[in-house]
Amino acid sequence: MAYITEHTNSFGAVISAAWGTFTHAISTFFADVYRASARSEAIQELQAMDDTTLKAKHGITRSQIVGYVFRDKLLP
Repeated sequence: MAYITEHTNSFGAVISAAWGTFTHAISTFFADVYRASARSEAIQELQAMDDTTLKAKHGITRSQIVGYVFRDKLLP
């Protein structure tokens, strides 16, 4: 036995869904830009410190700065 159903999406629902997808993509983009900017600033601040201050305050060497700033992305 075959069943036939009529289901049409209203134009408003399609536009609403497309708008939601678009705004989500834009907000994700700006959040990523903000996070990248914040990490870049953190790296610059740490690189501006001398080696003894860097070791005393954060317990890292100059070669470990990037790993320190991105530790939440690098560690599981």
